[in-house]
Amino acid sequence: MRRAVKTGLPPSRQPLEFATLADGILYTAQVPVRPDDTVEPGGTAA
Repeated sequence: MRRAVKTGLPPSRQPLEFATLADGILYTAQVPVRPDDTVEPGGTAA
């Protein structure tokens, strides 16, 4: 069974959860989301 984990981050309009727990394993998402809730283009390299 999987469930979203509350992270304290503001909710995103993107179709994702920042953390999910499934079968005892914690999965996290590291998505470059801007303050206006859009995804930063070009990958994660700064």
